Amino acid sequence: LDKAYSNSLRDNDSKGKQLISDIEEILAGASNVELAKGSEIQKINARKSKWLWGAGFTLSIALMTALGLVFYFRPSDVGPLMQTVLGLSTGTETKLTTETVTFIWIVTLFQKLVIYVPLIWFALKCSKNQSQAARFEAEYAHKESVAITYNGHKAQMDTISTEDSGKLKALLAENLITAMA
Repeated sequence: LDKAYSNSLRDNDSKGKQLISDIEEILAGASNVELAKGSEIQKINARKSKWLWGAGFTLSIALMTALGLVFYFRPSDVGPLMQTVLGLSTGTETKLTTETVTFIWIVTLFQKLVIYVPLIWFALKCSKNQSQAARFEAEYAHKESVAITYNGHKAQMDTISTEDSGKLKALLAENLITAMA
């Protein structure tokens, strides 16, 4: 039993050293503090991006509302080009047929769609990118906290000198890899 325990301890110690060397190789000289700082910078950039896309979304909705109000309160007029196309004479009263009114309504609708379709597309793009930036912000906040936590736990384990410190360091390294993946 004592021999099995010492073999298990030796195996765990070698696994812990291997995991720590793998982590140091992956980080390529970067310390955990630098990793936390890099994650914090990325989190701040994602937060700025989230606010910019939110402002773009709000602007596009406000612009669509303003245009809707202008179109609603502006009297619908038939311009000179439309009068020529429809064969309406200027200055005389003309009785509009149902087909003519329908045609004017369709042309007016397409004129408004030319303005609204790009605004709707821009609003949807802003909304999607704002959501993506919010996810990035949360992800980088998580990575920052994991790196800071790892650094704190590692410092605490360095002060502890017990037989299990190698096992604890191996477990900490394994949990860091799992959390960062």
